[in-house]
Amino acid sequence: MIYKALKQRHITVSLWAAGVLLELPADMERYVHHLTQPLRSPPSVVREVEQADDMQGGRVPAYTAPPVAPPSDGPPVVTVDHLYSECGGDTQGHEGDWPWRCERCGQLVADLLTTLRVGCHDHAPHGQGGLTFNDVFVLGNMKCDTDTTDDHPYSPAAFIRGLESRGVPTRKVDRHDTAAVRQLAEVTSAPTGEERAAGRGRDEAVTVANENIVWGLERPIVVYLDNVWDSLCCADPTGRVRSMSRSTAQVIWVKYVKR
Repeated sequence: MIYKALKQRHITVSLWAAGVLLELPADMERYVHHLTQPLRSPPSVVREVEQADDMQGGRVPAYTAPPVAPPSDGPPVVTVDHLYSECGGDTQGHEGDWPWRCERCGQLVADLLTTLRVGCHDHAPHGQGGLTFNDVFVLGNMKCDTDTTDDHPYSPAAFIRGLESRGVPTRKVDRHDTAAVRQLAEVTSAPTGEERAAGRGRDEAVTVANENIVWGLERPIVVYLDNVWDSLCCADPTGRVRSMSRSTAQVIWVKYVKR
């Protein structure tokens, strides 16, 4: 075990690991500490994350109470229903087994982003003060790799078509593209104000990615595309932890609804 070997050579060494499930021997458990504070998610988002099966079952440690009460509850989680029917029921234009395979869901989310004035700079001097498309993550258990064909069951091509048909620019991030992931991290850590706005504005686009490559990153708006199998088989989707917790303000939850 690498940590034990390092501990023997360097008594004060500390390692930071995110999104890792560890099987530790009993004599090493006293060296492990869990970060149990949400990053910058408002209470309205934290409550949804806490309903995740992983947290309810104890596989992910529960959040501790913040040392200072948040100034506000934050905007409530907004839901978009992805209607699915195996028996020919009315799905109101929704198609596909998964939300990411549904163009109609992409259109409805794009309309919500317009309502939230994402990408509108008419009242934001010098590009400041308003949300840009770079402030949005679209996350789910789908495949965004460049070698994934549009007709693949886990491809978000249909959802992306829905977004783009409403004028929302998108970028898919391949899980193997370390440079692209690094750029996402740089936007997260960039200073606020004019410098950050100028840096984001060069190439504005909503980021569409698998939920497993953005742990530790955050955006004001997160669109979470429900995992159908989680919804059918588990009490609560694990994606609440992996996706919703990336939001610092607003979550849009595209929920699977069987008719």
